[in-house]
Amino acid sequence: MRAKLHITLVLLAAAVGLVILAGPGCTGGAQQQGPACTKDGDCDPGDDCIGGTCQGDSAHRDAGNDAGLDAGANADAGADAGNTDAGADAGTDAGGADAGADAGTDAGTADAGPIDGGVVTYTGGTVDLLDFVTTGDTRPPNCDQTSAYPKEIIQKEVAQMAKLPSQFAADTGDHLNACIQSKSSIATQLGYYGDAVKQYPRPWFMGMGNHECGNALDCNSSLGSWDANFAGYKALLADVSKQTQVYYFIDVQTRLGLVRLVWIADSFGGSGPQQWLQATLAEADTKAVSTIILKHFPLTGSRQGDTWAKNILETHKISLVLTGHDHLYSHDPGYLDGRTVICGLGGADTSSTGFCRVQQQPDGSWKFTRYDIDSNALDTWSVSQRGTY
Repeated sequence: MRAKLHITLVLLAAAVGLVILAGPGCTGGAQQQGPACTKDGDCDPGDDCIGGTCQGDSAHRDAGNDAGLDAGANADAGADAGNTDAGADAGTDAGGADAGADAGTDAGTADAGPIDGGVVTYTGGTVDLLDFVTTGDTRPPNCDQTSAYPKEIIQKEVAQMAKLPSQFAADTGDHLNACIQSKSSIATQLGYYGDAVKQYPRPWFMGMGNHECGNALDCNSSLGSWDANFAGYKALLADVSKQTQVYYFIDVQTRLGLVRLVWIADSFGGSGPQQWLQATLAEADTKAVSTIILKHFPLTGSRQGDTWAKNILETHKISLVLTGHDHLYSHDPGYLDGRTVICGLGGADTSSTGFCRVQQQPDGSWKFTRYDIDSNALDTWSVSQRGTY
């Protein structure tokens, strides 16, 4: 009888011990998984769809594995109004939107956050996923009207861009409006632009517009050798973007593969630039997972300018074509499967200002967002990794 009682007590003690071990403080066992998903939109704000399940603070809140929770706190750190702790995503604010992982918007407003792992320099770089901002057409409405240069607009746009965790900024040309080869007017206008974009804390890549060539549509000619607009632009390009040629490219390695970004100078044509573009894109077709083009003249609408570059682009595997020239925002979802966009919001039209953002997604697609000058998101759309033209 005593033996039976002893065995019973031992079994009871063991059972109690198991209950204690399995209590709330235990972190062993299989990690709980987030809800099933097929895209980021299926998950809670701030979470990502990775490998078919939602990953992030919200998805793992109940699992007790959220590294962003303070000791003793049971609320998601991403919901804490700005009081993000050491383990929480630094890009998560009161609205709970993770700027580095999603559109960078919190209730329609551009949201700051940590720069994605890696660095882009003026010669290329390596990052986890690519993320950059762009605008274009920063000039006065009339020739040599330096008093009307939109310097306050570009200053504010640069400041708003700098709040985002993007790795670099780029423009699509037209930084001045000088028509009489006045070196004083050219220096003043380009000085305003240079002073503004140098406040951006990461690389700023400039592109060439038609106003950078003051005497003709093409500065790759005898006119270009003495064109004061062109000379001023080349000097600023070397100073701001560290480029010695008006057409150039950089390669950025991402976790999904190589991305090539190509700046085309529409107003610097001829056989040399055309051969360079053909070779640059042909190499990218086989070497890169995505190719992004930045140029001044749009590929749609009535103001396409010289189409020599357009004819070449239509024969290659292009992911996105970012343009300006028209002083507005426009996206044509039909041409090239919706891969072209006009983001000429740099201040040439003071009633239509802002900037745009391009974000590489974990599935390889490209997310595009248009913001106004106050960083309110006004439009967003996505395209697949690359075209097959």
